[in-house]
Amino acid sequence: LLQLERQQEASELLPRLAPVVRRLKDPLPWGDLLMSQAGLHALLPDGHELALGLVDQAVRRYQIGQRQDRVAAAQRMAAGLEVQLGRPQQAIARVDQALIEGTGGDRALHGELLLLRGELLAVAGAVDDAETELIRGHAVLRSVGRRNPRAEMVLGVVESLLGRTSEGAARVARLSDTSPRGSLEGLVALAAALTEARTRRWAGVQERLAQAEGVGVTDGPVARWMLRRFKSEAEIA
Repeated sequence: LLQLERQQEASELLPRLAPVVRRLKDPLPWGDLLMSQAGLHALLPDGHELALGLVDQAVRRYQIGQRQDRVAAAQRMAAGLEVQLGRPQQAIARVDQALIEGTGGDRALHGELLLLRGELLAVAGAVDDAETELIRGHAVLRSVGRRNPRAEMVLGVVESLLGRTSEGAARVARLSDTSPRGSLEGLVALAAALTEARTRRWAGVQERLAQAEGVGVTDGPVARWMLRRFKSEAEIA
């Protein structure tokens, strides 16, 4: 229900599920219930701290049940909440812990964790390290037939910032042709504006910025990072 954005129905169902889960005396469904509760609270403007506490409780349940894949997935969600709370270093530490402890053989999850670490390092300004993690993450996802367009976009920006502007711009351009409507489209437009700013193509920059503004993408750590970098590039020019 949460994935279908039917929050009201999810919030009504959870209280009915809690007593059933307690009777099962199985840590795994209890952990899943806690994660669902965390997902609901994460949707609230002031609910991130409470959601993080619920995720930590779920982690303990999954550890009791010896499900390392679910522990890693929960840590991934916790890292996202840490970012929303303005604590990027704690977010990186969460991802590092999940990578060290492993994903229970879930290669796709391992790849997604590497990509998340790359995004977080980019936002923190460590673009060289970010590129390494993003390349590793994409390689893992490709090995299992998966891809992450958002992280591909971040890699394109990182490549441009590291001086490989044509390579980064080509990557972002490919995403511009294939990205769905919504938040990713706006992020790709921001990425394109930044890569074109590197080559001083100011007409293209203005067009891309207008596109991003039309979608309404102004929030989120990756969007804020790209806007900061764009302003820096513009000042240099």
